[in-house]
Amino acid sequence: MKLRVALSAVVIALASCGGTGAARGPPAVVDEWLLPVGLDADPDTIYQENRHLFDYDAEAPLDLEQAGIRRIDGVTVVDLSYASPKGGRVPATLFVPDGSGAFAGLVLMHGLPSDRSAMSQPATAFARLGAVVITIDAPFARPHNAGREALLLTENDRDEQIQLIVDLRRAVDVLISRTDVDPDRLAYVGVSYGGAMGGLLAGVEDRLAAYALQLGDGGLVTHLTGPEDQGDYLYTGLSEEARQAWLEAMWPIEPIHYVSHAAPAALLFQNGATDELVPPADALRYQAAGSEPKTTLWYDEGHGISPAAVNDALAWLQDVGGLNQLQATTPALSIDRALLIWLVLTIGSLGYLSWALWEDQTTQWGSIGVWLLVVVFFGPLGLLAYVNLYRRPTRAADGAEAAMSASKRALGSTMWSAAGNLVGVFVIALSNSYEPALVVLLPLGTGLLVYWLSRFPRREGSRWTTHAQPLTVQIVSTNTILIGAYVLLPSALDRFDLWYPFGEPIRAIWAVLVLGSAAAVLTGYPAHRWMVSRGLIRWGPATGDVESQTRRLSRLQSLGLMLASFAILVAIVQVAMALAATGQTPSL
Repeated sequence: MKLRVALSAVVIALASCGGTGAARGPPAVVDEWLLPVGLDADPDTIYQENRHLFDYDAEAPLDLEQAGIRRIDGVTVVDLSYASPKGGRVPATLFVPDGSGAFAGLVLMHGLPSDRSAMSQPATAFARLGAVVITIDAPFARPHNAGREALLLTENDRDEQIQLIVDLRRAVDVLISRTDVDPDRLAYVGVSYGGAMGGLLAGVEDRLAAYALQLGDGGLVTHLTGPEDQGDYLYTGLSEEARQAWLEAMWPIEPIHYVSHAAPAALLFQNGATDELVPPADALRYQAAGSEPKTTLWYDEGHGISPAAVNDALAWLQDVGGLNQLQATTPALSIDRALLIWLVLTIGSLGYLSWALWEDQTTQWGSIGVWLLVVVFFGPLGLLAYVNLYRRPTRAADGAEAAMSASKRALGSTMWSAAGNLVGVFVIALSNSYEPALVVLLPLGTGLLVYWLSRFPRREGSRWTTHAQPLTVQIVSTNTILIGAYVLLPSALDRFDLWYPFGEPIRAIWAVLVLGSAAAVLTGYPAHRWMVSRGLIRWGPATGDVESQTRRLSRLQSLGLMLASFAILVAIVQVAMALAATGQTPSL
């Protein structure tokens, strides 16, 4: 279970790579939604008669209570709560950048069903750009409602939606109460349900300069009553009487009636042309209701925010929303150039290695594949290892091949093993499988597969093998390599996500691939060096039966060595996860 946490960040980034996210024009769709029978069709009357429902005593004490504080890469993260004017307490998290301000202030709102933890990554990124960010839990996501449905389709939904808007207004009060927040530079960003509720908030809260409404529609009524929604069993399963009661309770607080009164605040609508959860017709109706000034952006995406869309939102907040002082505080451009240079060198190294291996007719087919894999993971360093450890072996004075030094043999062995094991690590990440046995056995299996493939001869007279180690040593090798890979991967990904807070995730993944490989070698090399020096691993140009020259351990020694490597792996991963839970991720 602990390793599930370690790999989750990698999986999320890998999963978010789909789609280009390029902005496009609005889709050509026909709006077939009809106003349910018995509901008032005059949005202005509805707005004027019901906006008072969201009033509250702004002079009442916030009654802030701090629940915890931690540091995440230059951002102070404070878990707290404050009193809700509608009863109970509002769980919230503040993300505060280093410095004295005055900073911009941002309110971020999650979707449904979800909670404020879903907004942690963008909140941290915005804080690193120079904004104090607050996120809150919707009433349905608070501790006293644990385990229940987000929507009950009763009048309780009305009460909770009113409470949410009032609690969001109090979140603005929390920001304004801080001396490090500029009250003239406040904005809101909401996703999905948060995008819909932002339109409602915009109609009753005039202290925010801008509202970015991502993947939103006109509200729960329009969301559940369109022709495409007839399969929603929660709604269609209601009796006619219960359904009408819910509609009449929710319609007066439908966001589409309020978003038309957001001015003078600026509105940004961002929606996906292939979104099935928020159909384009619903989104277009919501956008049309919004007051000016407004900007509408469409993407060739489903119900998800692409990096390009978030980049557009950031640019809009800087330009239209008055948050022009938001700026990156990390050397993203320099890192980007370094990664690009490394990628070019890796591609060049693969080209040269392919030619060199083809020219060397004594290299077996399997070894060709392994060396190419090594260069994929280690770039030009892999090519350098090939040239120095394999292509140009050291010669003795009499012209015969001299014994390769233990350090060189250990380096080659570690790089070969790491390349095989890391294939398994990334297969786990892509497959989203985290069974404890699989986390170790799959990297071990891919490592053994690479070793087995390396023995395939290319033709008669090919070198049979240059690498041999017993199964015990394979297991110890895998465990020491996984120590570096699993401990560094989540930390590295988190940091690269912050260096590229709104950039293409592929850059963060490529960076993690490079750093994860380096970490695997750093932790695996000492163990390989020790095992090579004791004859447990044979690696390098050799003749004769290399297998028979490899030292064998007794059963007791094998068991002890394996148990020790497992114990170290589990202990270090446990420590890494404990640090990650407090936000103290390992430094790079």
